[in-house]
Amino acid sequence: MLKMITMYRYLGVLFLLVVFTSCNDGDIIVTSFDFENQELSVCGEGTSKVLYNINNENIFETISFTLSSSQLSNLENVLATNTGQPISLQLTGSNEIIYRTYDGTVPTNYFCGVIPPSSPKVKEEFKSVGGTVVISTIVRDETDHDKDGILSVDEGMSAGLDTDGDGIPDYLDIDDDGDNVKTSVEIANAGDDPTAGGYRDTDGDGIPNYLDPDDDGDGVPSKLEVTQANQDPASNFNEGGIPKYLDLFSTDSFDEVDFVIENKIPVRFRSSIDIQNLKLKNQGGDGEEISFTTYNLGFFNSTAVETILQPSNP
Repeated sequence: MLKMITMYRYLGVLFLLVVFTSCNDGDIIVTSFDFENQELSVCGEGTSKVLYNINNENIFETISFTLSSSQLSNLENVLATNTGQPISLQLTGSNEIIYRTYDGTVPTNYFCGVIPPSSPKVKEEFKSVGGTVVISTIVRDETDHDKDGILSVDEGMSAGLDTDGDGIPDYLDIDDDGDNVKTSVEIANAGDDPTAGGYRDTDGDGIPNYLDPDDDGDGVPSKLEVTQANQDPASNFNEGGIPKYLDLFSTDSFDEVDFVIENKIPVRFRSSIDIQNLKLKNQGGDGEEISFTTYNLGFFNSTAVETILQPSNP
């Protein structure tokens, strides 16, 4: 008869997992299972990855999560780039959590090698037989996420300010007002123009250029002060060498612009992996099961990657 133990989360306290085996009423297996809310490592390619944690202190044990989903990032060192909607996966098929204990030290490349090492040997193995994994991804804390020269806190990060309504918040948008001129370019005040809030305000209307869709106040949106042959406002100049979008007296426009700045920024992501109704079953013995109502498998921090954030409302 299978025996079930329900584990509950205790913050800051070492987990002790106690499984009573049916083969010997007096025999107790004790293991630390001290993995909750730990930083995870990752290996794998594309939308198939393995998240894992290795513990070689006092007991040799690992926990790994093999997952495959089209919702995952194709980037090797990023778990997911969707910061708006958590990913939900059922622990079945190609999605599996495995907890193991070993007879010796587990090498750091144990899960990432082409061929699994023959040593150490697995002493005990529990595999998931049920549960739902929820992966929530956010952009990791930075002072200037989009590297445009304006602090993220000053770009309305806490409120999710999105000046141009393109679905990319200003603190992640290299072109906050959507006029096809980078924010970093629009705040540079080489012409000694008026300023607003400390940033360049060419037409003196109190709205800094990087938030103003008509920087020179001539009635023509900066985005349209281009030609069919060259639709980049930052490289369209008048005879005096001034960009037309900053020239009050240059009002020619092209209305069928399809040029869009590629919103590529260095992003570091942090993904948290939570599991609801997790069940792990011993693959040996009499098939003991371990149950968790909720369990935080841990978190994964990506390295900095050049990421293109696509507008949801172009």
